[in-house]
Amino acid sequence: MASMLTACSEGKLLIILEGGYNLRSISSSATEVVKVLLGDNPSHSTGAAAPSKEGMQTVLQVLEIQQKYWPVLVPIFASLEARQERSSSSMVRKRQPAM
Repeated sequence: MASMLTACSEGKLLIILEGGYNLRSISSSATEVVKVLLGDNPSHSTGAAAPSKEGMQTVLQVLEIQQKYWPVLVPIFASLEARQERSSSSMVRKRQPAM
């Protein structure tokens, strides 16, 4: 994200890292952001990893609450919820033995 924002910010960028709950991940995040700000390429790709089932459930719970205040989130919530339902039903089909 820092790389994408740096590219479109015309040199004016303020970075605030919220967190600190997991010292390993916050220090790793801070290091990667500073590297990008100094001109290095991001070391992690952004498109390869799918979220875990638990991670997706958390995102859906947050979106369900937030869409009440930000209507722009309604179609995003609906899309992710539908994707989660399709994923869950395909996992159930894979687990059922063939007869």
